[in-house]
Amino acid sequence: MRRSFALVLVLFLAVVFALPASYAEAAPAKRVKKVVKIGDITAFNGAVLVRTKGTWGKLRRVPHPVFSSDKIVTKRGRAQMKFVDGGTMRVNVDSNVSIVQRVEMKGFFTKKPVTSREVNVLVGDVWFDVKVTNDRKVTFRTPSMTAAIRGTSGNISVLLDAVSSFGLSSGSAEKSGTFQEIVEELIKELEIAGLLPPSNPSVQKSPLMKAADDAVRSHSEAANSSAKAKDETATAKDASTDSPEEVLQASQLRAFAAVITAAAAANEASAQVEATQEALLEAQRMGDTDAAAQAQANLDIAQSSLDTAREQVTNTRELADVVSETDNPAEAAAAAAQAVTSSSVASASASTATAATQATIAELSGNTEAIELANQQIEATQAAVELAEAQQDRADEVAAQIEADPDVSLEVVVAATSALSSASETIATNAEAQANVATQAASGDTASLEEAQDVATQLEELSETVDEATATIVTIVANNDIELAQDIAETTGDAAEFVEETFEELEETYIEPDTEPDDTEPDDTSPST
Repeated sequence: MRRSFALVLVLFLAVVFALPASYAEAAPAKRVKKVVKIGDITAFNGAVLVRTKGTWGKLRRVPHPVFSSDKIVTKRGRAQMKFVDGGTMRVNVDSNVSIVQRVEMKGFFTKKPVTSREVNVLVGDVWFDVKVTNDRKVTFRTPSMTAAIRGTSGNISVLLDAVSSFGLSSGSAEKSGTFQEIVEELIKELEIAGLLPPSNPSVQKSPLMKAADDAVRSHSEAANSSAKAKDETATAKDASTDSPEEVLQASQLRAFAAVITAAAAANEASAQVEATQEALLEAQRMGDTDAAAQAQANLDIAQSSLDTAREQVTNTRELADVVSETDNPAEAAAAAAQAVTSSSVASASASTATAATQATIAELSGNTEAIELANQQIEATQAAVELAEAQQDRADEVAAQIEADPDVSLEVVVAATSALSSASETIATNAEAQANVATQAASGDTASLEEAQDVATQLEELSETVDEATATIVTIVANNDIELAQDIAETTGDAAEFVEETFEELEETYIEPDTEPDDTEPDDTSPST
């Protein structure tokens, strides 16, 4: 009966992924990456920070894609952006700007798509030359004013005290709120970028700008630790377990990799807390009280996820000590599996923090569909955390079983612990895939969203299946059933490998991890490629 279940699992994987039964040897089909962006940063100089699809980093090269809800933050720097419809915008020194774009169907008898673009200038100075039509609306906002552009060029700026200035060199705008007029002669002077002026220390030390700096730093740390965790995990997976001595060595490698993975997850969750805090400040700055309230709720979710990840870091370290101190290969294998499952709980928790961040960014966009979907993905990642915790509980039970019965075959222990480790890794990757759906929804990248949803659905089903596969693992160990243990280990191992490859193909990184201190002086020139 249990053997037939393992065979059913293999068939399930083949059907879900439309692969032959020997799917473990087949690489996932190469995906053609398509994105829906609103424009590109085409030129910059000096120090420029960007938030791209929720990830913060330093702008390194152009062109750099810009999606809905992305941000451009300048220190002593300047960035020029070109929209896909041909409009341009230059973000000057000491600025913090977010861009939101929505497409809505409007019309009484015949519904037509109308694109609404909103540029939120939290602080700083922006020159623009935008193109407006009946189906394309552009609005500029500051904390104190709103300007619906009728198709023209001009300048908008806002100080830390929210005093705004606005002026046009051509065209017209429907304006509301409190602001000062900029005379046309000055606008024409501002249109010429010229040399970079010095940065204002009071602006850069403000909570708004400091939050962006903190987000960049934490995302950089998370990216670096994640890369290290992948390397250590790959090394551990390659380790042989053909002899008791090799089992001991492999267990030590896996436990160490689990510690690094858990720490990377905690760093990722911390980065998401910083990003959510930055988004909360944006909502407060722009007077969006509803968005601010939801951002605070999401911040609580992200912080709770960070706390869980940190708890698992402590847990994996303690288990790694157990592995290093024992000379019993069965005990070492069991403790290593406990560490791996603990690190998977940490990773899944970090994905919940990511989904919470993206839900906050979606709130700022005002896109109700994106908000609803992002909030659903918070729940989906939390469900993945519960599945990961189930694997953790089973690993604990297997360790207790081995301690109670020293006569359990080492082969059974190796197979059973391998199955739990692989299942938990599949579940952690599923959580990441669920969070990725929230990321694509918040960014307005409908092409990537469709693909992300497809993969997330498959991984969610597969996670539930491998969870069911390991449900009887403790009984299998108690019965010393080597054949069934190896069947489940092989199947869950193949599933984990396939899931990892599939999700890696889906990902696309837009920002390089910043591993070097920012000690370079900006060029005092106009933006250039």
